[in-house]
Amino acid sequence: MIALGLQPTTIRVDQPHGDHLPQRIVEVVGEILDEALLNAAQHAPGAELMIKVLRDATAIRVEVINGRRTADTGPTCGSGQGVPALAHRIAEIGGMFLVGPAAGGFAVRALLPLDQVARPGGQVGTAGALSDRGPGG
Repeated sequence: MIALGLQPTTIRVDQPHGDHLPQRIVEVVGEILDEALLNAAQHAPGAELMIKVLRDATAIRVEVINGRRTADTGPTCGSGQGVPALAHRIAEIGGMFLVGPAAGGFAVRALLPLDQVARPGGQVGTAGALSDRGPGG
């Protein structure tokens, strides 16, 4: 992460339930982290960064929140399709996905149900917070 210009200040991973996670969930968690960290590196290099991956018996919550940018980043490159594509992947497994401003920075939050096979059609949004719902909330 430091190679990306990121300075993580908090990284928390909770998995109190030792059960095996479905492969699809593992893949989507990885994609969320990849996209959120790439966006933080592009848009807020040097900003404080908080990463949480929390699990309870029914869901996994992923949060990546970066603080205010500490330097002018200038124009950024990228297709602009990463977040919409990720939102689609999360909705496919019945999850919830919220992105948007947070405490002067930017937040990427997702709630992924562990019974995703039975719950197609998730929710996608650009405002609000998942902090009051799901594991660790």
